[in-house]
Amino acid sequence: LSTAMLWISQRGVVAGLHYDVSHNFLTQLRGTKRVELWWPESHENLHFFPRLHRARQQSQKIQSIGQIPPNFVFDLIPGDVLYIPPYWSHRVNTTSSGSLSLSVISPSSEDFAGQRAFAVGAPLTKCQNSTTTRAVAVQVFLVHLISRLPGFESPAQAAQRLLNARYLYAFNRMEDNDLCAKNDPDAHKTARACLSPHAVIDHVDAIAKHLTTTLPPPISDIFLFDYVEDLIAWAVGPKLAAHYIRTCLDFGKLQFLDSEFQPMQHDKAIFSI
Repeated sequence: LSTAMLWISQRGVVAGLHYDVSHNFLTQLRGTKRVELWWPESHENLHFFPRLHRARQQSQKIQSIGQIPPNFVFDLIPGDVLYIPPYWSHRVNTTSSGSLSLSVISPSSEDFAGQRAFAVGAPLTKCQNSTTTRAVAVQVFLVHLISRLPGFESPAQAAQRLLNARYLYAFNRMEDNDLCAKNDPDAHKTARACLSPHAVIDHVDAIAKHLTTTLPPPISDIFLFDYVEDLIAWAVGPKLAAHYIRTCLDFGKLQFLDSEFQPMQHDKAIFSI
């Protein structure tokens, strides 16, 4: 279903840099506007707020945008219609004394595809006993998932990209707590005992297949980062998200034996399930 929105503004009013997940047809009815567009490949360099922030899908660093010029600039006059694709970042500036615009938005196949991927869920219902149990279960699940995605060299690289994209300027305080029992192998082994090996493998394989076959890399990466933040918030709360990403996902890519659900590398033994 489509939704129509009428925008009334005056000179100097700016809709800050953001992105939408829907198709957007913007029709200029009166006055003029300038629309700047950045394609999805620019997403990580535009530093959007974390997913669980109330300003999600909006850029944190407005003053730094000038360092990343838009890929397209359109000056709209009455009668012009501009199509803004899903996940294309854009900023809109009213350039006349008065402006009247109409946006017609409709759901996108990209958003549906991403939602289908994560509708698969995560088999964590038996891992709710404590913060450590939740944190370790999510860690094992995410390391296995990211290790199956060809667009990332390793979980550590994915974590660093997520930190640089959404936590570089804010929400990045350091903590002392050992969220994932990194220094206590016995506690880590006890915590991950809540996981079913077959369920983990089945779920991460299904999610990875959806992400790699139905979405182009820039958009699938956005969905992955959103999913990572959702699971971390469930495990330890959003305030500890940056600390969790930095300390619990700092691992190389797992290589798997075909006949077992065990990582091949000895130093990744904590991820055997």
